[in-house]
Amino acid sequence: PNASKTRIAVVGASGRLGQHVARKLSQNSNCSILSLSRESLKIFLAAEGSFRVDAMVIALGSGHFRSVKSQEVDGDLAQQVIKRAREAGVGHVILLSSVGVDDFRPWSQDMLEEKGAAATMKDSSDGVRPEFLHWKRETEITLRAMAGLNHTIVR
Repeated sequence: PNASKTRIAVVGASGRLGQHVARKLSQNSNCSILSLSRESLKIFLAAEGSFRVDAMVIALGSGHFRSVKSQEVDGDLAQQVIKRAREAGVGHVILLSSVGVDDFRPWSQDMLEEKGAAATMKDSSDGVRPEFLHWKRETEITLRAMAGLNHTIVR
């Protein structure tokens, strides 16, 4: 019976968005879900060989406004997962990105120091974190460059 189910790994399944994705997919009787939190993700990244899933949803997010954490999670970690997914033969990667990645324009350090982060965000027309958008965009670029990896980017 499990052989006919679509096997889907959800990366970031314990996060704010990932938990909703994993829950919704688990309600589909045709899907078998593998939830990967950051801890189990380390095993996936370190492993060699194939990874027996039909699709992988990447729902990583740092939740940080401006920090090294944004680069580590929204950029570096997501890009490592994409590269490993290709090596492992994952059939399809779905990247949950963000609206506004094409409209990214960095806020100056002077603006942040003068007004503070909260005021700068409030004055922004969209109130979105610029570093988050930068790293989401870089991750999209990495995914698009992966020859032979079927993918979908959801904004």
